[in-house]
Amino acid sequence: MTAALATPNVVARLDSMSRLGRLVRDRLAELGTGDQPLSYRAAAERSRSMVSHELIRQIANNKHTGRITDTTAEGLATALELPVSLIYLAAETPRPLSKWVWPERFDHLDESERRAVESFAAAILNAREKGRQEALDRMRKR
Repeated sequence: MTAALATPNVVARLDSMSRLGRLVRDRLAELGTGDQPLSYRAAAERSRSMVSHELIRQIANNKHTGRITDTTAEGLATALELPVSLIYLAAETPRPLSKWVWPERFDHLDESERRAVESFAAAILNAREKGRQEALDRMRKR
């Protein structure tokens, strides 16, 4: 990993993937019977179709991108009988805030100004995601 990509946030994200994977593996083992862990398919069924068995497998084996959506976090929590806050904690992903309601003064932006603000915010999110993806790609090549 280059120095530019070895930022604390990227390193923490890579570490969090293994923490989440470990949590999933440990909990599948606890929910299983005898020495057999709960299967990925059985866990997916328990999630009420919020997560697929393949997604659970990827997370458990640290092959997932590391991005956890609300649905994924809720599905894992349901499947594994854990509080959703524990899923976010293991993933080191902040629990999403409620929908962003802009202060009233922003209501005065016209349509083109609003598009400019949205484009700026999208660029910030895209840059963050690109950095994460590059770091993951480099780690997979090792």
